[in-house]
Amino acid sequence: MNLYPQDLREDYHWEIVVFRDATDVIPQNKTPQNKANILGRPRVRRPLSLLEKIWSSKLSLNRPQREAVLPSLSAGTLFIAWAGYVLLLGFLGMGIVVLPYLLQKTTALQAVLLAALLSGTLFYPNFIGSPRSSLKRCYKALTLSEIEGFVPRAQNDLERAYLTLVRSTVLQTVPEEAEEDVRAAIVSLGEAIDALPLINPTQTDTSLLRGEAAALKAQAALEADTVIADSLSYQAEAVLRRADAADRSAQYGRRITALRREIAAQIAAVQEELSTFSSNGGATVDRAALSHLAESARRVAAISVSATNARAELDRFSPEISRPRITLVEESPVQNLQVTIK
Repeated sequence: MNLYPQDLREDYHWEIVVFRDATDVIPQNKTPQNKANILGRPRVRRPLSLLEKIWSSKLSLNRPQREAVLPSLSAGTLFIAWAGYVLLLGFLGMGIVVLPYLLQKTTALQAVLLAALLSGTLFYPNFIGSPRSSLKRCYKALTLSEIEGFVPRAQNDLERAYLTLVRSTVLQTVPEEAEEDVRAAIVSLGEAIDALPLINPTQTDTSLLRGEAAALKAQAALEADTVIADSLSYQAEAVLRRADAADRSAQYGRRITALRREIAAQIAAVQEELSTFSSNGGATVDRAALSHLAESARRVAAISVSATNARAELDRFSPEISRPRITLVEESPVQNLQVTIK
């Protein structure tokens, strides 16, 4: 079955298309060192220009995909378009416009009209037709070697399972009526994996922190000096906030871990569905099961985005720890300093 760059996760999509574009223009870029240089350049994501929209209008890409990939290609594409346009215009203009005018075969007005006609005629192939063809070549079906090139760089078992599924899909003969369902499932799984945030689990014993806070409060209650007592109370409050934050982080981590396990189970289920095409010769296609898997993956992606946004909001709007403000008050000509706690 054919899969295309836009069917994969965003990072893989970008890498394949950018590398194809570079090697399409300069074949020598296929060397490992050049590949590293090509893929090491900064990625750009921005709204598309009018020309970029025209170039990608015939590609089956959604708006986020276009904005994530095309800006990385457009600079080189525009350079080639302008170079071809200027060279052709200069070469043809010399023979069609300049020489006839110098030989007095045409008038000045005719020369101007011929130059305008030539410029307009050359615009489409250089700025529309050629970039479209180049993009179309970048979006041809994936090859097995391109997919296998990602495997050594997989950072965890979930990524490896996803790439194994993509590889199996490319090698598998899938009935035509099931191709869109399989593709939708793979696209949804990729989106779900991209939506999962990276987590760094921390082992913080919140019970110890809460015990420390309780001890600080008890010490503050016994302290005769009000400044020291208030300071101990603020310390206790800070420790309690730290404990609350650790509890939230732990809960957040457990949720993301559960979502990762769910995606892994869904990948295994799609893999199993693919194997049925080989075992029964594709005689039966459980489109309902494939559609359900795709919908489940989209649900996980939505939950992951919501969880990430919720975590960001919590981190952003969590109350700051109250701090005492110390002001200096001038009481007398002797300039005695009085410390007041507010």
